Amino acid sequence: MPRYVCAGCECLMTHERSGLLVEERTDEDGPYKIWSADLWRCPHCGTELLTGFGAEPVHQHFEEGYEKAECYLVIRDRTPTGEDDA
Repeated sequence: MPRYVCAGCECLMTHERSGLLVEERTDEDGPYKIWSADLWRCPHCGTELLTGFGAEPVHQHFEEGYEKAECYLVIRDRTPTGEDDA
């Protein structure tokens, strides 16, 4: 099993949960894909890390049942696009 370290607290993070559903959204904030991931947490400051995403999504927006999936969080593209985003 991998080991992750909280850079701020300088301690090992703990594995909280496997198979957490995470939704990826498009640039226009529309539905896109749902992934399965693992949640790790720092026992001191509570910082969370999502890792261990599978090679393929669990669901894609065009598949039946996509809208019924309950996700832990939503990933949105926050790539800086200009000077104001820095």
